[in-house]
Amino acid sequence: FDDMRERGVRLAGELPPELVYAGYSFGVLPAQKLAQTRPGARGALLFYSCLPVSGEWAFGPWPKGVPVQIHGMDKDPIFAGEGDIDAAREIVAKAEDAELFLYPGDQHYFADSSLPSYDGDATRLLTRRVLAFLNRV
Repeated sequence: FDDMRERGVRLAGELPPELVYAGYSFGVLPAQKLAQTRPGARGALLFYSCLPVSGEWAFGPWPKGVPVQIHGMDKDPIFAGEGDIDAAREIVAKAEDAELFLYPGDQHYFADSSLPSYDGDATRLLTRRVLAFLNRV
């Protein structure tokens, strides 16, 4: 896992630092690390996964001036069942500009229309929220 996460971080080194970093599921690891540690980050969008900002899995505190949105289903066995939702709540409690959006359901990849887990209503709401976030940052 560390190698895959660090590969994502290395690849971002070729891009300008003033980015909104986004990741889905495992892709949240490099996105969150970059948003928290790479100077110039404009924001973060974390979908279906989240790491805490304290403890052994943390990259450190959430940086000031970096807004974040976190999206997941309230009964997703991974997001809700493996502690990601608690990590998201910790970020919301400690960061100056953080939002957690929970959608009713138990699917992990609910916004991918190519999968049977797709939830159109949740995806439309997620899309509106993400676009509003991007317009703001």
